[in-house]
Amino acid sequence: MAAAEDSVSLHLTVTVTPRTWPELLRSTVAEAMPVDPEHRGFPHLTEETREEQAAALKDRIELRVERLRAIDPRAEVARLTAEGRDAEGVAAGHRFASAATVDETEASTPVRAAHADFSFTQSVAGDRVGVRFDGKTVAVPRSVADALRSCAAGAVVPAGRFVPNAAPEDSVKAVKTLARLGAVALEP
Repeated sequence: MAAAEDSVSLHLTVTVTPRTWPELLRSTVAEAMPVDPEHRGFPHLTEETREEQAAALKDRIELRVERLRAIDPRAEVARLTAEGRDAEGVAAGHRFASAATVDETEASTPVRAAHADFSFTQSVAGDRVGVRFDGKTVAVPRSVADALRSCAAGAVVPAGRFVPNAAPEDSVKAVKTLARLGAVALEP
């Protein structure tokens, strides 16, 4: 058992699953298969059309083979490398680093919206507003929702003045919560 004392503490388990040759080849073949007009349409596969569709399939396979032979292997390895770097989950480490910096937020830290696609419901209960982003909905005070609207429109404000008419420490606390949820981004 462990407990953080002064700042965020994270435990991270990393599992690396390297891409196999079949996965790399599938990506290469898919890249070599643009949606050509001759590949549009839906083949009608029945016992009666077997010979006709077998001939059509053979033609398409031969076209793929020609395109695959034309690929520059060095350029394709560079593309596959970039594809791996950009794969889902690879950049998650940045989220952990940014979570740790949230604790260092001060009243002067610039805050901007992390999303432009917020949606707001008029009233959840009393002075609370539902804010939806990234598939999450959170209920926040109306003043926090107004601050998010302002940032979503492009405003960048200091964390201590993010929530109008709030004490700077309360505004910073709201910013930290929103940053951990991914609603706002903190600028260096």
